[in-house]
Amino acid sequence: MRKRFSVFAAFFTSLCAVCAFLLLALVLGGMTGCSPVGHTVSPPPLPTVEPSGQPSAEPSPTPPDGPTLAPEPSRDVLTSEAVTPPPAQPTPSPAPTAAQPSEGTPGNKFYAVLTGSEPFYSTDTSQSMTINELGRAVSSDSGITVKVLKFTCADLDGDGAPEAILWLQVNENDAYGFEVLRRQQNGQIDGYTLPYGSFMDLKTDGTFSFSSGAADSGFGSISFSDKAYTIKETTYSQSAYDSNNELTVSYFVNGQTASEAEYLAAVEKQNGKESALWYDFTTENIASSTVALWRNF
Repeated sequence: MRKRFSVFAAFFTSLCAVCAFLLLALVLGGMTGCSPVGHTVSPPPLPTVEPSGQPSAEPSPTPPDGPTLAPEPSRDVLTSEAVTPPPAQPTPSPAPTAAQPSEGTPGNKFYAVLTGSEPFYSTDTSQSMTINELGRAVSSDSGITVKVLKFTCADLDGDGAPEAILWLQVNENDAYGFEVLRRQQNGQIDGYTLPYGSFMDLKTDGTFSFSSGAADSGFGSISFSDKAYTIKETTYSQSAYDSNNELTVSYFVNGQTASEAEYLAAVEKQNGKESALWYDFTTENIASSTVALWRNF
């Protein structure tokens, strides 16, 4: 009897120990958040540190059945993503500007005179004046109005350097005449005033027509001195009255006596030459056209 009691007491003691152990495991598991006994808990994966600039490729996970959802960015690990920069915008070309003559060139000197920033010397008045004072070169009457309508450039005297020719309007008369601006060796710009009848139909080669009457006309060129100009009559007709008071007309071609037919043929050839191109007298045209014309010389 005593032996059975000893066996029972030992069994009961072992059972109590097991129960106490299980109870202690349950209590500890609830406090630490561990899984219940009988479930295997895998330790959390250690973060992998990758070398800078050499990210390792990760295997693509097998997509589950159903629609694929885009993965949310991780809140714990900062990742470097390649960002494609926007395409570079083309740099706009600068707006074109009006070309101006280089400093110290004949074109630059003429540009300054034509724009009124520098004076020229009038051979008609022996005075210096600006373009805005052209009325003084035309007349001593301060009541007249002089305006430059157009301008062009041509080598009038054949010396290889161009002159600037201004088409003048005087008191609304468009056929009054012209002002020729010529650059002297010392750099001074001289002005010469020509009446309309002495300087018509200018050609690109510097020749022009003149007329003082129906039977007194022709074409030729011009030469300049420091104080005056001279019209060189190359081909022309000339009228005169003879002793019987009858009108006679003589013809000359290249300075030599010619027949009327030879004269008319020479005039027709002159008329077929290219006429000079005239520009409206504006600051923009002076800046752009003057340079282009000067480059031809």
